[in-house]
Amino acid sequence: MDVSVIIPVYNAGPYVRQAVESALAQPETTEVVLVEDGSTDDSLVVCQALSAQYPKVKLYHHPDGANRGAGASRNLAIEKSIAPYLAFLDADDTFMPNRFARAHQIFEADASVDGVYEAVGIQFESEAVEQRWDISRGKQRITTMKKPVSPENLLAALALQRGSIGKFSIIGLVIKRDLIDRTGYFDTHLRLAQDTALMIKMAAVGCLVAGDLVNPVAMRRVHETNRSSVVRPATEVFQNRMAVADTLLDWGRRHVTPQQQRILEGYRIRIEKERPIRGQTPTRLGRALNLVRLGLRQPRVALTPSYWWEFLPKS
Repeated sequence: MDVSVIIPVYNAGPYVRQAVESALAQPETTEVVLVEDGSTDDSLVVCQALSAQYPKVKLYHHPDGANRGAGASRNLAIEKSIAPYLAFLDADDTFMPNRFARAHQIFEADASVDGVYEAVGIQFESEAVEQRWDISRGKQRITTMKKPVSPENLLAALALQRGSIGKFSIIGLVIKRDLIDRTGYFDTHLRLAQDTALMIKMAAVGCLVAGDLVNPVAMRRVHETNRSSVVRPATEVFQNRMAVADTLLDWGRRHVTPQQQRILEGYRIRIEKERPIRGQTPTRLGRALNLVRLGLRQPRVALTPSYWWEFLPKS
């Protein structure tokens, strides 16, 4: 299995060498494609040194040298990559040894598989960062699905989260290149969560299966300067999630079946339920009131099973 590892780089000077070398350590890695995204630290110098040192490291920039964001940088890296399989890594994260071993076995055993998702662990740079993470995310130490989900049910599992089935991370995913032809590239208009939107699209049109859901294949580094460690206002979080939901609905109307479109409508309803009230995350009563308001504004939505499901208490 030949894999192109896609790494967008922005202000990751202290970390990018470790990320790149963790990817190069995998026997399946054909190339590591770096897109330096207009950093203001020494990331460019480090990337240039890596490109000069390792023949498998390819370095690119946006045409104007500006900062375009992770989505646009990943898109450029995909366009420049050459291997039949794609894997994603952020410049401050790392792959574990034998990162592709299980995925390789799965792809070899079943030609119909388009992608393999596996567990991702978390590495905290400091106790303060860990405490901040716990406030916003809870004591989550691994990103994974709680159990394998059949490919035909994965879209509903991710979008509707009935039974809190869990989730997977973009850096725990390996895909065949042609899956991107069916989903389209990362949505660059989304400020955050372009990866969430793309993975839900992949679940809708591709055959994604579970690999190792217990032992992390990659480690996500949480530190003072990355976006995942920032505690964001409830209104900002909601607006970002709604942008993802609206993007998926628009895409779904053009690319998926009516049944799958209803699932994406259910995803938007689930997000709408979390609309902040006076700038605060809603209580259980507040969520119910949000749903009532949604039903009054959009009576058609109130005719769907997904709408009424959201009124039920969740474990």
